[in-house]
Amino acid sequence: MRSEIHAAVPLWINTPLEPPLPSGSPVTERWRLVQKHLPPLAELLDVEIVIMNAEGYCVGGTGPYLRGVGFRMPADNALTYSLRSGQSSMVLTPGKEEVCRTCSGKGACADVANFTGPVVIENEIVAVVQIVAFTDNQRAELLMKSEKAFELISQIIGFAWARGRDVESLPEQPRDDRFPSIIGESKAILRLKAAILKAAGTNATVLIQGESGTGKELIAQAVHDNSPRHTGPVVAINCGAIPESLFESELFGYTGGAFTGASAKGRIGKFELAHKGVLFLDEISTMPLSLQVKLLRVLQERAFTRLGSNRLIEVDIRIIAATNEDLAGAVRQGRFREDLFYRLNVIPLQVPPLRDRHGDIELLSSHFLARYSARFNKPVPSLGPDMLAALSAYPWPGNVREFENVMEFMVNMAPPGGVLHPDMLPPSVRGALPSSAPSPSAPLPPGGIIPLRDLERNAILDAVRRCGDDTPGKKAAAAALGIGVATLYRKLKEYEDEAAALSRTT
Repeated sequence: MRSEIHAAVPLWINTPLEPPLPSGSPVTERWRLVQKHLPPLAELLDVEIVIMNAEGYCVGGTGPYLRGVGFRMPADNALTYSLRSGQSSMVLTPGKEEVCRTCSGKGACADVANFTGPVVIENEIVAVVQIVAFTDNQRAELLMKSEKAFELISQIIGFAWARGRDVESLPEQPRDDRFPSIIGESKAILRLKAAILKAAGTNATVLIQGESGTGKELIAQAVHDNSPRHTGPVVAINCGAIPESLFESELFGYTGGAFTGASAKGRIGKFELAHKGVLFLDEISTMPLSLQVKLLRVLQERAFTRLGSNRLIEVDIRIIAATNEDLAGAVRQGRFREDLFYRLNVIPLQVPPLRDRHGDIELLSSHFLARYSARFNKPVPSLGPDMLAALSAYPWPGNVREFENVMEFMVNMAPPGGVLHPDMLPPSVRGALPSSAPSPSAPLPPGGIIPLRDLERNAILDAVRRCGDDTPGKKAAAAALGIGVATLYRKLKEYEDEAAALSRTT
């Protein structure tokens, strides 16, 4: 019977699981509904069941798996394989089949057989279900009933999805008071917040990468605020704003009379000021090569000397660096030391651009409109439906910094307390908005219907214009359109060939 196998616990259950779902929200409502139906189903079928959502969390389980509900599952197992590949698998000899090749628990399997399959809703994998046998009797049941059992569980998940479409399958957002300056509830931001909390729990060096204007300094502050060092100082230095000749004295300080023009009293450098806290190195990619080796030495030894002194000063600091460049690319180009890159890139944090933060525009609008209305003592304006659509359609190349500037403009220039519409936007933004309909002056085709091919062409060209004509831009455009990169390139080549042929005939 099933009670016989409760001592056979999967390996990952007995290991530290992190990060757990935030306190007070073990699973979302839709997963609680699913979990309620699992024990009687497992009892009826004489198997055990475990469910992983698309974000890698165990959101349902029976028997020994019940202990893992609410925790992130290991990165390499049959469930994550199914999530990545979209394929089902039947494992009858655990540890010896193809799906087991990269499993982190290979060789320590507690089960004797399992069936794993993805649950697809509206063309998206929302969960992966694994039906598990721990005894020979269960193995026999699994062989006969796995397909039917998977079908029943999929139906339960589908029913729960229909009941709670407004409930996200991701873990709930960490407490707002942990991230007072990070506004957003999109999946991209929730993942970033979870990563911040993991980074905050360590003393390791953090490298924050993201486009200009995404708020990398806010991310650095959030890491510090949620860390054991939160009572210590945060000392920031913009590596691109300091002349190379002054850089070393800024970082390490100097003694009186160390060089021409030096203060007779000397000066404490940023490293000393950051003792017991954080030194934030912004625009780290601009640091001169001559100084990179000195920074590397300090990171290795946690000690340095002031200019003009031989006395070794030990410091207890954490380094957080940030850049809007591809630092690995800078290494390949010889502009950044490879050894320093690896020393800085212990915990990488990637800040998403605003165009990838789907659903955050309304929250950011409310936040900044309220801020600047209070600052300028004006009633808070509201967004018309067309305005929200326009703000969501604009690609925001300057990210949140540009968005904030536009909101300040709107508060100052729009009617106080009125409803905001796209025609009130700054010309630079208004002129870059994609056209949602043919120009009234443009003649419609016969029947007033635009051919599907023309709609496709306009959508593709508009996406490339908004995302950029370089390789990263085209990849982003393809992702936004929901097509493969190869398809995008093929379509663009077709349009070029058509344009060339047309020019030859005219």
